[in-house]
Amino acid sequence: MSFVHKIRDYADIASKGFKVPPIYLFFDYIIPGFIYDYLEFHKFNFLYFLILTVSIMFLMASTNLFDDYFDYQKNIDVEGSPTTLYRRHPFHYYRKDKQELLLFAIITILIYFSFFIFLAIKFGIIMIIFAFGGALLGYGYTGIPIGYKYRGLGLIGAFVSTISIPLIVNYFYLNSISIKPLIFAIPYGILISATLYISDFRDRDFDSKINMKTLPVLLGKYSRAFFHVLFATFYASIAIFVIFRIYPEYSMILFLTLPLNHIMVKNLKNFSIKNMEFIFGNFIFLTLTLLSSLLILS
Repeated sequence: MSFVHKIRDYADIASKGFKVPPIYLFFDYIIPGFIYDYLEFHKFNFLYFLILTVSIMFLMASTNLFDDYFDYQKNIDVEGSPTTLYRRHPFHYYRKDKQELLLFAIITILIYFSFFIFLAIKFGIIMIIFAFGGALLGYGYTGIPIGYKYRGLGLIGAFVSTISIPLIVNYFYLNSISIKPLIFAIPYGILISATLYISDFRDRDFDSKINMKTLPVLLGKYSRAFFHVLFATFYASIAIFVIFRIYPEYSMILFLTLPLNHIMVKNLKNFSIKNMEFIFGNFIFLTLTLLSSLLILS
């Protein structure tokens, strides 16, 4: 196999079929910190945006590769498991070697570190600390000895990583750490976490059979109701942020999406397993894009 074909295969594997995270959600994951700093300092540094975007892309790639490696090692990704049905799996479709996959996971995380080493030249050792924090969240998702995905803590990891990125962005402008951009990104963190919950909810029956403790499995019969909790928390956070003037008043326009959200959750059982992620993913993307637009216009 040529080098170009191998890179193409691993790009497909690392993005889980160019779906995880959905390409359209990726910028909503990155952009809250830049919106905060644009509103706070009336500046937008495209170079830092590009560097951070590409570096996080490699971190996510390594996270997905480690995820495939450790799921296969634990006999979770067996033939016929959900992840082998909805994408081209590295072992069951591409027939990749385990050690080669692990090598590519290590290479991608080292590329991620290289960007932060470059940033450290200007901003100091704090960038290396940020980089290790991100790597810990990424590798620790399934990597030994942490594997917080297997402990029902995947959503917390997604939430923490989302609200942490604005801390890095804010440091570009202040050369100090402020908790304000972290708070600013909380609504984003809630909805980004919901994307992970959707895929875990989709796989809950299989995960339960193999005793994999994702949050929907732990919630049992309440797993469907947790969708209401997630989205209610999101809308409540918008209202609270408006009251405390963190977000502008017309952010309440987001409540126009509430009826659609209610219809989707109410009819959850009518969605096919295959299109569940697509429907909710697009709703989350449109909601976060609307939120970002409203914030920028302020």
